[in-house]
Amino acid sequence: MIEKWKSLTKQAQCCFHHQNYRQSITLNRQALENAQQVFTDYFADDPDDAVAMMLVSYLNLIDNYEAINDRLVCENLFDQSFAFFQQCNPPEDCGAHHCVLMRGLNMWQKARYEYLHRIPLS
Repeated sequence: MIEKWKSLTKQAQCCFHHQNYRQSITLNRQALENAQQVFTDYFADDPDDAVAMMLVSYLNLIDNYEAINDRLVCENLFDQSFAFFQQCNPPEDCGAHHCVLMRGLNMWQKARYEYLHRIPLS
């Protein structure tokens, strides 16, 4: 399943690079759905890569919607991604998983901050 996510993400990046944003959005949504399906099992085995996969999935979609100036969807995606990470439940006996989630949330916060400083004031 991770290979499918990687393939979808790579295809979406190619579309984005060629400014085919609608196709990139479609592919990135498929990649996000794939990531959500495999996250729990993947997080148990490889928390760093699992968190990175989810961050990349959400941030790629945000980049697409930012490129077409759809701020409302960007805001909704930031909210959804934050809620996703808040709802993650690492194993109680594994502080490493908790640390990975905290690093992921820190990266999310940085991306959100940078986004807010890129958009024009209303």
